[in-house]
Amino acid sequence: MELMSEIFDHYSRYTGTGIFMVLFFVSLVYLGIHEKNEKNRIVLLYGSVAVMITIFIPLVYYLYRRFVERFSGDSTYWRMW
Repeated sequence: MELMSEIFDHYSRYTGTGIFMVLFFVSLVYLGIHEKNEKNRIVLLYGSVAVMITIFIPLVYYLYRRFVERFSGDSTYWRMW
């Protein structure tokens, strides 16, 4: 659970007031309802959801921290996404 708290700590530091995340989720709902072209829907809707899910998986954070941050020296997890 320590990894999840670190992930949410990084998340809260880079989201600011949270208005961009609200707009992001509103746009996902809009795309889910109104986008009829399946290719656009896959790229814009499903791709965005997949990236958001990937960001919050502790294993991904652990691997990133172990192999990338070790060489860079500072926390770049959220800047990467």
